[in-house]
Amino acid sequence: APYLVDVKNEDQTTTTTTTTTTTTTTTTSLAYPSKNSAGSTTFYVKNSSVLQGGTVKVPVSIKGNEGIYNAQFSIRYNNRYFSYVGFEAGNVFDKVDVTSPDDVEEGVINIHAYNSSATNATSNGDVVYLLFDAPDLDESYEVLFEGSGYIPSNFYNIDASNVPCSFVGGWISVGNSSPDGAYPQV
Repeated sequence: APYLVDVKNEDQTTTTTTTTTTTTTTTTSLAYPSKNSAGSTTFYVKNSSVLQGGTVKVPVSIKGNEGIYNAQFSIRYNNRYFSYVGFEAGNVFDKVDVTSPDDVEEGVINIHAYNSSATNATSNGDVVYLLFDAPDLDESYEVLFEGSGYIPSNFYNIDASNVPCSFVGGWISVGNSSPDGAYPQV
């Protein structure tokens, strides 16, 4: 009898393998399709694993940066499992404003990243680090981070031209042991 196996890969893809007694077919697709596939600039949260208990630092990153002066977007997560406690600025923009922990509603964090000087940010890297408390539960769990409220006019360069962007969500697996490459606890 055929069976399906889904594997979440580090490169933000999901590999689905269908296996029968005679053939195996493998297809790869984006775990969460981009909101706007026209641009190569992509904001993302990389799949990873963390330990239960303590505070976890989750980077929101950018790749394929075509030159952005201003970016405004939201991240949605399951606030049943993670409790947002703050943020640290990343290395791409020189100014980052993020929703205060007291103002987060229904697991949505608003992020506004921009340069205070009249220049576009052109590097790839981490836009912001979101800090969460990961509760110590009796079982392992996963938390999905995904883009929310995509508005194309919220991404533009110094000339006020829109920069087409996409967002690829990521899964954070939380358990009692942490494999190599896991996000650090702070």
